[in-house]
Amino acid sequence: MKLALLCTVLLAAFPARASTPDDFAWGFPLVLSAEGSAWQIELPPEVYAASVDPELGDIAAFDAAGKLVPLARWEPGLLPAVVEAVQLPLFPVHRAVDAPQIDLRLLVQRGADRSLQQVAIAQGTAQDGGFVDYLLDASHLERPIERLDLAWSGAGSARFAVEASDDLEHWRVVVASATVLQLEQADEKLQRRHIPLPPTAAPYLRLRTLDAATLAALRVGATLVPLAEKRPIRRSIDASLVAAEIRDGAGRYTYELPGSFDVERLELVPASDRALAQVNAQALLPDGYAQQRASFTLLRAEQDGTQVTRTAVAVGPGPRARRWLLESRPALDAPPRLTAVYEPDRFVVLLQGEGPWLLAAGSSTARRADAPIGAALTGLRDQLGEKWEPPFAALGERRELGGNAVLAAPVREVDWKSALLWAVLAIGAGAVAWIAVVLLRSSRAGA
Repeated sequence: MKLALLCTVLLAAFPARASTPDDFAWGFPLVLSAEGSAWQIELPPEVYAASVDPELGDIAAFDAAGKLVPLARWEPGLLPAVVEAVQLPLFPVHRAVDAPQIDLRLLVQRGADRSLQQVAIAQGTAQDGGFVDYLLDASHLERPIERLDLAWSGAGSARFAVEASDDLEHWRVVVASATVLQLEQADEKLQRRHIPLPPTAAPYLRLRTLDAATLAALRVGATLVPLAEKRPIRRSIDASLVAAEIRDGAGRYTYELPGSFDVERLELVPASDRALAQVNAQALLPDGYAQQRASFTLLRAEQDGTQVTRTAVAVGPGPRARRWLLESRPALDAPPRLTAVYEPDRFVVLLQGEGPWLLAAGSSTARRADAPIGAALTGLRDQLGEKWEPPFAALGERRELGGNAVLAAPVREVDWKSALLWAVLAIGAGAVAWIAVVLLRSSRAGA
């Protein structure tokens, strides 16, 4: 109930441009594995094939009553990164004033998981009148550290160098010098208790004191690098050859993909075992413009029993296109097989109304207005936990809604009232001009 109310409040201003499922050609039932309001949808090739808008604006979601439910693209950063902070076990270690490093005669006891259980000073190590360094146990962390957070009792300041080690014997400098302080005067406070680090993954860290200052009851925490957002697995799809010709010694091969995919890489498989050609790849846009997107040397050869191939090329950024033109010089023996590698688009739907729910695609006129999904998901995460994100919903078999009739470009109706008005104005203007000419001729004749 709370989740539904939250979605309703956050998305009350969501504007609707497409009114019914019949505005779209095809529908795909949402298949849910559990109850929930928010779901992710990774588009399968069938949805790309149903959509006629290269930017996928003709995709919408409906409930069982045919009412729109909020739908938007899943964009990087749609949910804020999860910031995780943990406390690090801390072991003070004394160091002589004239010793640049901690005495290596440390007695260190480590557990089977490499965690520090005890640190003691070997006999003969100076402990009086020296500095106090701190060993930090980060062996239990699964992600790199991006910041150390220090806390202590009372006012004070100190300078530290931060070092990292994999074995407690060999150390590397991470931060050469950093100052932390906590000052108080009357009601005013000045604090700097954080030491930013480059992302650091090491089981052990050391705060090496650079001055004689000490911080009472020092505690050290670590802020971890946020979890990287999981990107969809790249998928591949074959393109169909629609035309091939040889002109002036160059081959021109036109292919069509079954949808407007965000292509990242093209893979060509020559028909013969040996091929060498300069290949240019162009995206054929709906407005007739051909945009250069890649150029590389296609190579397929065998040397000393080893197959040497270079048949893939990264595609530069640009508009999506269904049709692609490959130009090879010289022409290949036969058109190659073309495969496009792409990152599937993801959408987020916030279910409202009664199910079953439907994803609709394909329309020459209807365009989706993205809902403010980010605000809604943030509210859901506040209730469900900082690591929550929408689970994935599957799509059922395609069924016809408005069919091919809604894919045709709309016939523009003639506004006969406006046309008649303009015709009357044109006739009136012509009549005035004719009268003016007649009067001018009459005045000349009278003269």
